[in-house]
Amino acid sequence: LFGVAGAGSLAQVVNAALANQSRFDEMKEFFGDVGEGHTAGIWEDTPNENVVFREKYRKQIEALAKKRKAEEMI
Repeated sequence: LFGVAGAGSLAQVVNAALANQSRFDEMKEFFGDVGEGHTAGIWEDTPNENVVFREKYRKQIEALAKKRKAEEMI
């Protein structure tokens, strides 16, 4: 992807992808929301969204951000 030849081949790849938009739309319709959010990855069973864990982890991240901001002010 370096130099003039690389830029030209990248343009071909992008143009080919844009030309296949209808194919992509069909695949997106078929697969739906598979592989997005908490369902991303490979699972034996349908994954459950662990709301309690997410909330606890979010609070930890917020507390850490507040701590870092307070340290910056010192």
